[in-house]
Amino acid sequence: MTDDLLSGAPKPGAFVQSHLLKIIDYIEQVDGEEFLRLQMKDYSSQQFRLSYPFFKTVEQVESDGHKGQYWATKHVVQGQQVRVCNDWYARHRPFFLNYLTERQIPADGLSPELCEEWLAIAEQAGTTSKSPGGARYKTYPIGVAQNAFVRYLLSNLGHESFTKQDWKAVKSSFGDVCVYCGRSGVLQMDHAIPLSRLQLGEHRLGNLVPACPACNGEKSHLRFRSYLEAKNDHDPRAAERRIAAIEAHMARHSYRPLGDRQEIRDLVEQARQEIAAIAARYVELINQAIDHGEAGQATVMSRRGDESTFADMQELLGYFDAEHPDELVGIIDEEIDGDVDLFIDKFDPELPWILTMPFADGAIGVRLEFPMTEEKFWDYVNSLDEQVNTEEE
Repeated sequence: MTDDLLSGAPKPGAFVQSHLLKIIDYIEQVDGEEFLRLQMKDYSSQQFRLSYPFFKTVEQVESDGHKGQYWATKHVVQGQQVRVCNDWYARHRPFFLNYLTERQIPADGLSPELCEEWLAIAEQAGTTSKSPGGARYKTYPIGVAQNAFVRYLLSNLGHESFTKQDWKAVKSSFGDVCVYCGRSGVLQMDHAIPLSRLQLGEHRLGNLVPACPACNGEKSHLRFRSYLEAKNDHDPRAAERRIAAIEAHMARHSYRPLGDRQEIRDLVEQARQEIAAIAARYVELINQAIDHGEAGQATVMSRRGDESTFADMQELLGYFDAEHPDELVGIIDEEIDGDVDLFIDKFDPELPWILTMPFADGAIGVRLEFPMTEEKFWDYVNSLDEQVNTEEE
């Protein structure tokens, strides 16, 4: 980040305090459950990279020995008195801004360039949602995959082809010098408008410019205009000359930036969310395969003949429902009337078990209710058996 941008940055604590009432209003008016989430250490770490919960009740602060990590001022949220974590540093500011932006809470006291820079930092760090496999030190956040996919999308929009020779011609058109400072030497390929969901730059020849390593690293995720204006605030004419040269280059190659087209932003965001959903789904499926292979055999029960299975069924249901709710239940191989198998499987969080009776053309099932009685259990079994017989007839 440039010194010019940092000079206008608010102090971390003051930045947070100036938006507390807006966050409380968001909780009271929009999302009441956010109050509970902000009292969780893991959630606060994921959202802000904090080491302590964002909110703590006054009683908790006074009893857990962390008084020094919370401001003395008390706030009332949903009828409870709370204090707010004061353990904020410069590194937290991009994530706090990202939190506000995602909830459409207006951020005050920041220049557009600073907002742009901080949101880019938060985006580069990845999404803050918890991994379905559990929080792990130095793991790869889903944001890495999301951002890579966004860059892939923005690198392949439209219909355009260019070669290494075309890129060399671009460098020559700028005199084989950095477009941002005029230095010669090693030149890197830079996207004048960055490839990101915030900037919507594309990998087109008209958006590619030569930059020295120093300027390329310093510019980072800023747009070329924002970077040049901050870099040359002492010489606005120099900034305008360099900006005009880049814009002329874009025009020569018929590059028209996507700009602020909301429909494109919505589609990109939809793609990001689908990537996260796909990743979470396959983590769950692979975990289930692992669990079934390693531990599933120990939980599969088998009963044959005329033995009463209610006690065994009740024991198995209690084991998974109370102690291991996230495990996929193994098959209970139970002969009913000699020709029908009985299965138990995970169904949904509210009514988590389904009793399924497979037969030649498919399967039928009913949800099992809790608490279950022996009479109700056999009613279910008999009703399924009747359905099977009716279907077969």
